[in-house]
Amino acid sequence: MSTRAIPPARPLWGSLRDVVSARTTVRELPDGRFEASILHAPLVGVTPAMIAWYLRNMSREMTFRGETAQAYLWWHPLDHVHIDVVRRAPNGTVGPGCRFRIQEAFGRQERFRVDEVVEVVRLDEGGITLEQHRLGQLVFRLAHTFTPTASGTQYDSRMVLGSDVWWFKGLANRMRRRRFPEEKQLRWLRHNVEEVGYLEHFLPDLFAAQQGGAV
Repeated sequence: MSTRAIPPARPLWGSLRDVVSARTTVRELPDGRFEASILHAPLVGVTPAMIAWYLRNMSREMTFRGETAQAYLWWHPLDHVHIDVVRRAPNGTVGPGCRFRIQEAFGRQERFRVDEVVEVVRLDEGGITLEQHRLGQLVFRLAHTFTPTASGTQYDSRMVLGSDVWWFKGLANRMRRRRFPEEKQLRWLRHNVEEVGYLEHFLPDLFAAQQGGAV
């Protein structure tokens, strides 16, 4: 599958959250790995069940608010390019054991493009966790957790890049610094805060319109 061009920007259905709306922490761990965590502002009107449904169905083409498009593109109308389910889970679903190919461009800039295949190790109403391995070793883990609240959901994120395995971490962490430099780290933080907050502007209506349809 080829790398896709960045699609035209879509009209915004609401404002994008600023990074200052979240509590963010970025640091390099003593073993050379990179860690970023985000405590997002609460999502109002968005339930964990809605988020889990959307994640299972975001690769589908849907018609919503007069537009037919891949549902993934509505999550971030500016930065998202495409998502593919390149392998389904052993039970045939989009869930633990499946693989996504994720294409994004932070700030709609080619130099901040992401084109990666990741494995889903968790996908349920409690969260989603994505991993990537090289030479049999874990080099990427992104865990999002969803906690129900009285008004909606508390959504939190933690990403760790690199390796702590003694024979591999030198190479893995050098590659990480080259592929994910500081400027791209900051762009990712901004992107993640924006896309999580944007769920408020479309997901409750999309979920209702689709009546919770499953893959």
